[in-house]
Amino acid sequence: MKLSSRLSALARLIRAGKRMADIGTDHGYLPAYLLDQRICPFVYCCDVNPLPLKRAKQTFFALALTDGVSFVLSDGMTGLVSTDVEDVVIAGMGGDMIAHILEQGFSDGKVYEHIRFLLQPMSKAEKLRDYLGKNGFSRDEEVLVEDEGRVFLIFCCTYDGKERTISEEDVYFGAEHLQNPSSLAQKHRELCCHRLRKAKAGKEQAGKDASFETRMLSIVNDIKTRG
Repeated sequence: MKLSSRLSALARLIRAGKRMADIGTDHGYLPAYLLDQRICPFVYCCDVNPLPLKRAKQTFFALALTDGVSFVLSDGMTGLVSTDVEDVVIAGMGGDMIAHILEQGFSDGKVYEHIRFLLQPMSKAEKLRDYLGKNGFSRDEEVLVEDEGRVFLIFCCTYDGKERTISEEDVYFGAEHLQNPSSLAQKHRELCCHRLRKAKAGKEQAGKDASFETRMLSIVNDIKTRG
């Protein structure tokens, strides 16, 4: 079974021998791969709608994977009653939606300190970083991956309950990517700057304050100058 570059990067970050849950599983490609390759002994495919779960079941059936999987109709993590899950993937949706799923999951009183979260926003990564910092999550690692010309971020996080104050530039770019000389990090910065320039132009045209966008662009320009 061949995965996309984005899903392959997520698969590499899953810890071998751990039970995992895929929140918003859609076709179930990632958990099916992890079970098929014997990376995980058990996987949970969770989705809020029956149709994606039906597609996921078809994926597992095609690979003759009948044991080691549970299909859970669940709004985010709320239907995940098992306490043996150790790695949770929430991928392929906006950063604000991922933050909402985390908030909703924690509001039910469950304890998630033992879980490692792999979060992959398709957009609004800055909203997710801001939420994580303010709500007790440690961003242990951020991974960049390119897939079909797009640059994606994967956040590896754990929950320790400690609120963190993070800078504006860390929220928007990710601090580890600002000074990173790799071509992928440079591409990530350029994509961020493109969005900033577009937002700045729109605000200025509407007579609104664009000081945030100006500050962020200035930080990147300073790094380029020093480099």
